Amino acid sequence: MEHCQQKVQSLLDRFAAAKIDLVEWDQNALRRLGCPLTTGLDLTFLVPDHQLPLVRTIALEEGCKLADDLHVSPGLTCEYSDCALRFIIGDLSKSQSRHSRLVVLPTSWAHVDLDELERDSIPSLRPSSPPTPIWTVPLDVMSAALVRIASETTRLSQLRKQIIRDLAGLMAYALFDCSYEGDYEEIIPNDVPLSESEKSELAHARKVIDSWRMRPGEEWIASSLADVVTKGVPYKSLRAKEDSQPAANGCAQSTITSNENETRDFD
Repeated sequence: MEHCQQKVQSLLDRFAAAKIDLVEWDQNALRRLGCPLTTGLDLTFLVPDHQLPLVRTIALEEGCKLADDLHVSPGLTCEYSDCALRFIIGDLSKSQSRHSRLVVLPTSWAHVDLDELERDSIPSLRPSSPPTPIWTVPLDVMSAALVRIASETTRLSQLRKQIIRDLAGLMAYALFDCSYEGDYEEIIPNDVPLSESEKSELAHARKVIDSWRMRPGEEWIASSLADVVTKGVPYKSLRAKEDSQPAANGCAQSTITSNENETRDFD
């Protein structure tokens, strides 16, 4: 096992021993939900706010280095959040095109509750270690969380752009058949009428979104997503910080300081 893998497994073992509630997030969570992403050895988690200090202590004790934008540019979506605790897992002294990283954020930032999630585990990289227990995020919870985060960021922020990109990819791969045969995919113009199978897919996507149970007062999330996914309303039109009052919680409270036309465009 190479050095980086050893450090990753050591971190996971320490988090498990400390009973940290690790919520799988960002590319790892999107990949589990069907997005074709390569995640490597990056670790991205939400954790309850009160456990952030302990996570920071464990990461530093395991030799991880705190990352800053000057030395390590953000790459993962969650790294663009001011709430993110960013660590480099690998050896910075070694010349690499990209270093593996640990990124941790408070659950309050995504407004995710543990009772909405599902239990699972990460297979061990070391035969002698047991799997690491984690929480995974179901499709409806992830979709709502991404819309919430987008609604609390300004329209021109890089974080919102990344969130919208992730949300669009998630909706496409989770709700539609994105497979194709041949050497390349044919892009059909928007002025070509939808086929019966495409209409059926749109109807199915609408049915799935309508079945999601939103929190009281958040019915607008499912309604907005349904319009974006099935009516061609642009993702960029989703609610932004400029359109609503600031959220009741977030980084500041962390323990660490409609178009009715048919269309094929889902961007």
